[in-house]
Amino acid sequence: MRSIRRATKVRLARMDDFGAVKELADKHRHELGFVRLSVLEEAIKGGRVFVAVNSSSVIGFVHFRCCKDGHATIYEIVVAPMWRGVGVGKALVNAVIEEARREGCSTLRLKCPIDLPSNGFYHHIGFQRVRIEQGKKRSLAVWELVLNLPCAPSWQFFVGLTSDASQIRALVRRFFEGYNRQPPFNPFERIIVSALAERTTLRLLKSWRLGDSSVLNCQFEVPSPKSLMFDSGGYQVQMGKIGYDELCRRLQEIYERETWADFYVLPDHVPTSRDADFEVEWKVKETLTMGELFLRRLSNLFSVPQNSTHAPRPIGVVHGRTIQQVIYSVRKWHELGVDYIAFGSFGTSGPNGSVNMLSKRSLKLLRAIVEEAMANEQKLHIFGIGNPTYLLKLHENNIIPTSFDSTGWWKAGGFGKVFFPSSQQWHITRKSIAMSLRLNANGHDCPFCLELTILRRCRWSRVLHNLVSFAETVQKLTMGQ
Repeated sequence: MRSIRRATKVRLARMDDFGAVKELADKHRHELGFVRLSVLEEAIKGGRVFVAVNSSSVIGFVHFRCCKDGHATIYEIVVAPMWRGVGVGKALVNAVIEEARREGCSTLRLKCPIDLPSNGFYHHIGFQRVRIEQGKKRSLAVWELVLNLPCAPSWQFFVGLTSDASQIRALVRRFFEGYNRQPPFNPFERIIVSALAERTTLRLLKSWRLGDSSVLNCQFEVPSPKSLMFDSGGYQVQMGKIGYDELCRRLQEIYERETWADFYVLPDHVPTSRDADFEVEWKVKETLTMGELFLRRLSNLFSVPQNSTHAPRPIGVVHGRTIQQVIYSVRKWHELGVDYIAFGSFGTSGPNGSVNMLSKRSLKLLRAIVEEAMANEQKLHIFGIGNPTYLLKLHENNIIPTSFDSTGWWKAGGFGKVFFPSSQQWHITRKSIAMSLRLNANGHDCPFCLELTILRRCRWSRVLHNLVSFAETVQKLTMGQ
């Protein structure tokens, strides 16, 4: 949050702000034109409205959108007359700029009737007028601001939600209730879920993603996720629960039916540490062959309908035991026009190779992938980060992915382990845990670890504490700390 003057803050709008935001819009209809209620409501649910608040009163708002083509747009911005000239408008614009940078946008745009004094404000804060357009009733000045991306790259965290619908509802409700409905961040902005999840789980996430948070059965409004990724379910093949041919058949059916997600991971045949070299080579080639087939079969899904803002994107998985194998995979995806790739060939341990290990070999492969992806202007996702120390190790090796996902926070909490930002995991039953809480928290402060006895007794407290630790680590890395 950003302070303008004492007791004045800028934050994302909640649904209980809707009436005040609409009232401001109605009072400034001359400047804004008619603002549709349904559009404003969807924007608030989608996390696309910031409000400036003083003493619980909304004194300004900005409605915006970050688009996948690399630009962001401000649609409406209003500040109550008595609060103009003290920095409220600039703070609202700055909030949009920060969000646009996090989303990887390079340009911020807006249109303003040429007869309004607001044009002087935009010029004053650095916008450039690029042209004049004829609007429906009056001429519009088109303003643009080129955004310098932050020095520290943004780490986009996709929270893995693999449980059933009732567990997801409980998780989200307990998180927001723990922070009294106003957490310092929202870890559910980006979600990854297996396409093979139960239909009730997919129905829940679909409704939530499309703006209906009532399906969570919370007594208060919960922001909708900004993006959702379907994982291919290759883990099920890796665990021996399903054959690869069966996975591909089911995956095609699901992707053809569930067309509401933002990212679709193409089917992959996951190698494990137990595989012989020839088996790894075979799985690498089969992943690429089946991925190319899926791109053809699902061409309608990945094409952008005219006048549509929803553009689902495929993600091609890179596997391999050698640098030659992973570079070959990256280049093949580039040839196929896939600009978002994902790495999944970690060393594995545990039953059926179910635990990813960030080994020296994995780091070498990732360095090669990052260099090749940068040359091709491809984005990189990393699957299955086990705990926050893996993020630190990636950062130390200058391996900065576009995004990553984890269910490690959930699994570790279930087994009695807790994470801390910038520190290793600890088992709650160890006698040294109390000292660890004091010495290794590094400024960590969340409502789920206030009582050691509750943390030891309650699985939910451990799970939520671990989720917060992951999110705090991401924040620190993004801020360059």
